[in-house]
Amino acid sequence: MTRALRFAAAGLLVLGLTAIGVLKSGWMAETDALERETAAPWLPPIGLIEKVVCDGNRDFRLLFIGDVHGQYQELMRLIEDEAGGLDDETTVVLLGDMVSKGPDSDKVADFVLQNRDRVKFVFGNHELATLFAYVNPELNCKPLEKVQERLLPLRFSDTKELFFPRDLSKVKKSHSSLAKQLGFDVLKRLALHGSLALRFELPTKQTLYAVHAGMLPGDFADTTPSVHSLTEMKFVDPANWKRTSKSKFPGAERWYKLWDRSSPKRTTVLYGHDARSGLNLRDRTKGLDSACVKGGKLTALEYTYSHKKGEVTTRLLQTKCVQD
Repeated sequence: MTRALRFAAAGLLVLGLTAIGVLKSGWMAETDALERETAAPWLPPIGLIEKVVCDGNRDFRLLFIGDVHGQYQELMRLIEDEAGGLDDETTVVLLGDMVSKGPDSDKVADFVLQNRDRVKFVFGNHELATLFAYVNPELNCKPLEKVQERLLPLRFSDTKELFFPRDLSKVKKSHSSLAKQLGFDVLKRLALHGSLALRFELPTKQTLYAVHAGMLPGDFADTTPSVHSLTEMKFVDPANWKRTSKSKFPGAERWYKLWDRSSPKRTTVLYGHDARSGLNLRDRTKGLDSACVKGGKLTALEYTYSHKKGEVTTRLLQTKCVQD
């Protein structure tokens, strides 16, 4: 064999070994990711938005309720005593953070699932933290730096966004404990039943959105809102609507002020999440988190439609809460 042929053969051998190494490396990475995905507790993708067209040929009632936070007794008192109970004309809508912090998150979850034909809910940041803790069982058991690269995201239908909490320290041991308490079956059924947002089209040409934290003009019409905005947003940069935050930053303003200026008429957002501001009823936004878990009140805003009159009336309902 000539020197030139020997060099050529050696070069081909090196290229071949390199290619095998690259393929093996890629295969091992894919296998590792697949093994982690398979080993993790499986949960279905969460719905982005559910749309409900209300029937104008019958009477109905929508009962929007602020953050329950596991206060089951207060929830029952509000529904049964103040609102007169569930019936075929009533749909209860929980505005997120229905679990965590309070004493009876399991009872609240069971109530929702046992009455899922009459009770809807949107996911809040605490439901997402609980689900995230469940699919990442090592979290809160090992130092964060040892598990961070192995964390798995939550997935959502109708959007390619993969959700990781912006601040992993907010996924606390209490969320991990609650995830274990509720268990796979309950969490899976909640993931299948709830959504990040609800849209109700009323016969009166009004539109009602239910979200946990807030919305921006154009959401669900021109743009797909982020999971973080729907579940955590309190403030927004008026010059850059993609910049939202739970905490105030220089130049920021409350999202609902932007909504007041630029949203479609006859479109109202009902939300929770903001216990510090408390009950906050504005023209086109209704904040219903009145700090029940801190000993405040649990609040509901009732929309009742009469098909004979062709009109909607509203009523505010509240019950006092006991801090656990």
